[in-house]
Amino acid sequence: TEREVTIADIANEKTSRDKQLSWGVIIDISEPFNYQNEDRWIVKLKVIDPTFNFKEYISNREIKFHKFVTIHLYADSIQSCPKVKNVGDIIRLRRFNFVLSDNGELI
Repeated sequence: TEREVTIADIANEKTSRDKQLSWGVIIDISEPFNYQNEDRWIVKLKVIDPTFNFKEYISNREIKFHKFVTIHLYADSIQSCPKVKNVGDIIRLRRFNFVLSDNGELI
């Protein structure tokens, strides 16, 4: 069974970054784009929750940037890209994998 975790839980615990279930608030949305003419489209979302935003403290020192987490959503065509209506919408993050980038950002 899946266990709900916060984004801060994911950031602080290295072993809990695969196939997670969490919720967040969308604070920014990119237009769909095609990266290097591949057969997939990408939409980037910036997401926060009550535990992972510019006001919160993250104990993991490897996390250098914690104002938001960047979510990459992949689709086979521009028509099948997710449609986010408004900044402030709630997103359910189910079975997501998170990684820590070289510059200390959780993506």
